[in-house]
Amino acid sequence: MKIFSISRPAIFAIIEGFFAECNRILEKPAWSALNNISWTDELEVGSGGLDIHTEDLPIYLDSISEFFGMPETAFENASVANKVGDWVSIIKAHCDQQMLQFHFRPAGSKVLCGEEIKNSKNDDVPIQVCSHRVSALYQEASAVANLLQGRRRLITMVSPHSLLGLVVGTLMPALQKIEIVDARHLSPDELTQTLNYGDVLVATPSLWAYLIRENIHGPDNIMAVSFGEMMSADLAVKLRRNGFGVMRELYGSTQTGLVAWRDTPNDDFILFDHWSRKGDDLIRYFPDGVEKSIVPMDFFDWKTSRSFSLSGRRDGAVQIGAVNVFPSKIEAIICQLEQIDNCSIRVVKTDLGTNRLIADVFLLEKIVPDEKMARIIDGWCRSQLAIHERPHILNFYTS
Repeated sequence: MKIFSISRPAIFAIIEGFFAECNRILEKPAWSALNNISWTDELEVGSGGLDIHTEDLPIYLDSISEFFGMPETAFENASVANKVGDWVSIIKAHCDQQMLQFHFRPAGSKVLCGEEIKNSKNDDVPIQVCSHRVSALYQEASAVANLLQGRRRLITMVSPHSLLGLVVGTLMPALQKIEIVDARHLSPDELTQTLNYGDVLVATPSLWAYLIRENIHGPDNIMAVSFGEMMSADLAVKLRRNGFGVMRELYGSTQTGLVAWRDTPNDDFILFDHWSRKGDDLIRYFPDGVEKSIVPMDFFDWKTSRSFSLSGRRDGAVQIGAVNVFPSKIEAIICQLEQIDNCSIRVVKTDLGTNRLIADVFLLEKIVPDEKMARIIDGWCRSQLAIHERPHILNFYTS
């Protein structure tokens, strides 16, 4: 029986996101949607295309098959599937015949080939696969569609292999039957030229900040949709000045799904209709009538029975580029260097409201805080920490 259908272009976009992520985790040469690669059925997997070696194939395919909830045998003939189009056909057949759930991992905590990638921030935080039924994700997509009613096209700068990216950038426009434009490969100038009256542009605050720095402009009545990090008031003002007269900020997580929304950073978040308050926790109402009590990822400062502001993460994480990082774990990793007595990680805001990490490093007595020491610490951070975990600035102090 046909359970769920997803378009081939959407599957291509999801695969593209996983290739970029896997290459980043494996510290391969930079690969992203900005590369001049034509994502067609004829794109070669190996030499001349994505240049993936046979021994590396399981790393990519395990992540992709986990996401779609595919059986372990789904890609057993992948060695003869030499083109990306072959993979898309395998995934498409699975989705059309037996797709019931998607499986997500929180950003920055991926597991490949059954072996946890070194990810220092999460050593003391359980890494889990977050399974979400297709029906629940469509429920969330329908809720977002109500907020975006009347938009003509959805242009997305976000990969659809995250939960919110999938719901907002793939499922929601499919419900509304509007065109999806994957703009991850476009330059800011190209993106500006692409925007038309009535479009909705989707990006994380970090991406919005980059676009504003590059002076992106939109015609009147462009809607800016944001999620993954907190949107700052300053950034929202700049967006409005640059032509994005309508805004929606979405709140949710990989663990909980989509929870709430607001118009501007000065507003409180409002629960979507499939949620209600239960003390300090939440009740989720699923399409099949099931109700589930869920503890949100953040502490809420309730304003009414259905509106709230955020007052900090429960697990101590901060968000860097829409990825959760844990300052205490970064401090512990840096302190493993024998020349360091202590380390303190601070989070500071840029002028557009995005987060940056600053490390205050206290060296042992008689250790000189010179350029050589800086290179040692920088090399250690590069070898032990993911890109989003690495401090932007190192301040040195002597004990």
